[in-house]
Amino acid sequence: MPLVIGSSMSVSAALVTVTPAAEAPAITAQPASASVTAPAGASFTAGASGVPGPTWQWQVSIDGGGTWANINGATAASYTTPATTPDDTGKRYRAVASNSAGSASSNAAMLTVTAPANRMIDARVNHSATRLANGKVLVAAGVDNASSDRVFRSAETFDPATAMWTSAASLAVARGFHSATLLADGRVLVVGGLGVNPGGGAPIRLASAELYDPASNAWTTVPGLATARAHHSATRLADGRVLVAGGSSNNANLPIAGAELFDPVTLTWSDAGNSPVERQDHQATRLPDGRVMLVGGGNNVSGSLASTAIYDPATNAWTA
Repeated sequence: MPLVIGSSMSVSAALVTVTPAAEAPAITAQPASASVTAPAGASFTAGASGVPGPTWQWQVSIDGGGTWANINGATAASYTTPATTPDDTGKRYRAVASNSAGSASSNAAMLTVTAPANRMIDARVNHSATRLANGKVLVAAGVDNASSDRVFRSAETFDPATAMWTSAASLAVARGFHSATLLADGRVLVVGGLGVNPGGGAPIRLASAELYDPASNAWTTVPGLATARAHHSATRLADGRVLVAGGSSNNANLPIAGAELFDPVTLTWSDAGNSPVERQDHQATRLPDGRVMLVGGGNNVSGSLASTAIYDPATNAWTA
């Protein structure tokens, strides 16, 4: 259009908005594994690029990263766990960054939780405590004194060098009033005790036995006793076998005189005869000559006992 002098015209400016191309998230900062002392929480942080800016979702895995579950409310780049317990050790955490173009998952960060110094992870009674060859102490199984029907499978170790407790692998069978014996090769034999009654009601005496290997932090079930028992003694002999003697049976909870020998090489049990007197809650001590002396205890006939009994592994015989 020709310009006419004296005339006027208006020009409108157009506003152009340029939308960046969408870009899928990429993790730029990985969360680091964390170690805390219970009950402190553990914090994890991740970073990511992406257009538009990504949203976050933290996830947790309790099976070593096999499966993952979203953590409710954990939707920021950083996440702090609730108060921890040593049972949280081994959990994995990861962050998922998402936008309209896709998503990306961070590496998994592992959580390690130790118990406060000088305190067991689980309060317990009627457990065992065995000094291992490496100087640590293995505490295994037992009963919750606040709930007598709760029997533990859990185990933990105490390191006197650091005064710290650490979760150990759990036993196959929950038990209390059992025996635990350090073997010559460093493993620990756990035998018998009181366990959960599958039919309900009062606990039952157990015949089962397990071996703990500190090197692998693993329990192995081995053949059990011929006679189930609790409140018994277990003594390692000079030749490495273990003498299990006395205790109470499932027969009206009566004390027994019978004894059995465990061979850690063949993983078999053999009969060790009967001590002269039935007894439970007694003490057993290996003498310098290799014999084993049972002292005291009690039974339903005499009550508390003052008597002793001597076992001779060379003859597989008992004397009063």
